[in-house]
Amino acid sequence: MKRFVIEVSTNWCGEDNKYGAYAENEDELYEIADELAYENFSDLGGFDAVLEDMYPNVEEENYTEEMIDDALLVENEYYSSFVYEWDESRSEEEWNDLDIVYDKRTDKELKEND
Repeated sequence: MKRFVIEVSTNWCGEDNKYGAYAENEDELYEIADELAYENFSDLGGFDAVLEDMYPNVEEENYTEEMIDDALLVENEYYSSFVYEWDESRSEEEWNDLDIVYDKRTDKELKEND
């Protein structure tokens, strides 16, 4: 079983997060990584933040349907995820600081608040 890091980020500085996972290969983790990236994005304002970023001088109640549609088209550009194998030369302390979100050793996906 290999160890992987799932890194999620948004267009907003300092809002990146990293998680740990045990899996056979990184392909097992892409869906989880996408979900974590979207959750991270949503926790930071999500779609409302995209609208505010795109239309900083427009009050929330004045967004048009066209503005909302435009924001929906680019929403996925505001967050991303990346999966890579853990570098075994790094310290175990660093690995232990990561929240484990998937553990194939026990064949289950872990939830953060379980």
